[in-house]
Amino acid sequence: MYGERPAKVLGSFIAAAALLAIPMASAQAYNPTGGIMYRLGDEPCLKGRGNCAVYPKSAQLPGGRLVASFEKATVVPRSGSADGEYQTTSRAGYSRDLQYVAGTGRIVILNNQDTSVIAHAEVDLGHSDGTYHRLVNRRTGQVIGTGGRTNDANIGNGDVPDVRLEDAGSATDKDTQYWHVMTRPQGGTTLLNKSGGRAAAIWTGTASAGQRIGQWVDGNAAGTWNVVRTGDGYYRFQAAKNPDLYLTGASRGAPLTLQNEAADGSQKWRLVRQAGPRAD
Repeated sequence: MYGERPAKVLGSFIAAAALLAIPMASAQAYNPTGGIMYRLGDEPCLKGRGNCAVYPKSAQLPGGRLVASFEKATVVPRSGSADGEYQTTSRAGYSRDLQYVAGTGRIVILNNQDTSVIAHAEVDLGHSDGTYHRLVNRRTGQVIGTGGRTNDANIGNGDVPDVRLEDAGSATDKDTQYWHVMTRPQGGTTLLNKSGGRAAAIWTGTASAGQRIGQWVDGNAAGTWNVVRTGDGYYRFQAAKNPDLYLTGASRGAPLTLQNEAADGSQKWRLVRQAGPRAD
């Protein structure tokens, strides 16, 4: 999509077959032991393969999930070994550490750049703290979803953009129809999916009419929007990279695209707050 792919982080359940046989009921109280090898897939851990990580190159989320950082950016998860592979904005490399940030639900990645420079990146892997909304399209009455997919579309959907209109409640993973509407410190707003923390972003990175929207790692201009209140209880999402274009749901079940301003309701969105406590 954008050329070179950043490093990736894998969110794995510790009870998964290829990892540790620990029941999920006790996962939250489980404290991994230093030196334990976590393996992705069923291939042996060999030097240079990039499919293994030694704790503490991992972090535990409040719900019991483990997040492990692997050396290479080309590892593909196997069934039963991981619940998803997620891109980050941290470059590939061996010298990394992960830290869960209490009160946010996000992971900070510390990365040794060359010999003396420590860089950091932050990643949302879903179910982070704060309010989630369904975004309801005025023209169709449908909501923004992902076809039930939870990670970057180049990984989870064959490199095809996956953000589209759906009937509310129709997704097998209900969380894929809820979004964080978050203000970026640098300005603008991002839409982060509840299930995997991925941003609704312009798929090619080029803000031109007709471009589709797909899930991508947060932290780039292609996933940044200006929120415009319409005065009738709805909002428009204007592409920060091209203020002439807006997030558009043209018809029922349609992929979301960028289009010039329209007056048919296809670019108006109502934010419906998710009721009840946040579930991990």
